[in-house]
Amino acid sequence: MKKLLLKIFLGALLLALPLSGLAAVQFEVDTGGTLTTGLVGYWKMDGDSTDFFASADGTDSSVTYSSTTPKIGEYGVYNAGATTYTNITIPTSTDAFSVSFWAKFDAFSSIGGVVTAQVSGSPNAGGWIAIYTNASGELTTFARSGSSDFVNEATGDTLSTGTWYHVVQTWDSAGDGKVRVYIDGASPFVSTGSSTTSMAGIPPMGFGGLQWANGSYDSWVNDGNQTSDVNVDEVGYWSKALSSTEVADLYNSGSGQTMVEAPSGPANLKTYNAITKANWKTKQGISKSNIKTKNTIE
Repeated sequence: MKKLLLKIFLGALLLALPLSGLAAVQFEVDTGGTLTTGLVGYWKMDGDSTDFFASADGTDSSVTYSSTTPKIGEYGVYNAGATTYTNITIPTSTDAFSVSFWAKFDAFSSIGGVVTAQVSGSPNAGGWIAIYTNASGELTTFARSGSSDFVNEATGDTLSTGTWYHVVQTWDSAGDGKVRVYIDGASPFVSTGSSTTSMAGIPPMGFGGLQWANGSYDSWVNDGNQTSDVNVDEVGYWSKALSSTEVADLYNSGSGQTMVEAPSGPANLKTYNAITKANWKTKQGISKSNIKTKNTIE
């Protein structure tokens, strides 16, 4: 009977183990184990705009990548006044959002967009969020719900060229409806304006300028006033408002961090349907039964 129970236990254990070939990813620093919760996409910008977390890969237009004085690995290089941008289609929640990225400016434009997400269709409907600078490097946060801009406010932070900054913008309709902007892990700027109305949708997203009109970058955007001479790295988008702890983890005391593949389990653990037919007979003479497992663990 003990052997029977042992075989049943081993079979159940193998069935409970994850199948091979399912790669998992995680953040290098995640104090509460919550940074992948609500994560929609993550773009490491290491040579391209591939989504490391999901499948929302970006489409680059004239973007180059560099590893000269990087934040982490490589980064995307965007030029003002040129058709240099990354366009992405993302599935999003419209009740809350967070966007996180590292940026280093080479120069400032009068309205220099960095990261934008906007509802497809007219900019006067749905939702629109953006982070941009003015010609002096002052950072501004923007948010629209429907046809009304409920936030278009300077954060009070004046950036410098040649320096990497970590920027996080959050909003939650279920909370106070205010936009929060964290710069380098410090206490956030909190907007005066607010909205607790869900946005109609923010499917397109882009780096390097302000997204406008038809949900993609067009000639109106690329007139030299809405794009930036900016380098962008480690971009993440969440369908929730990140907590201050999660923001601190992303900033990581100024070192930053990235996503990596999670450990797959004990090394050299391999079975090939090892317990395929474990037959037994009870002491009472009851007929044979079988345990069958279908997991192959690599």
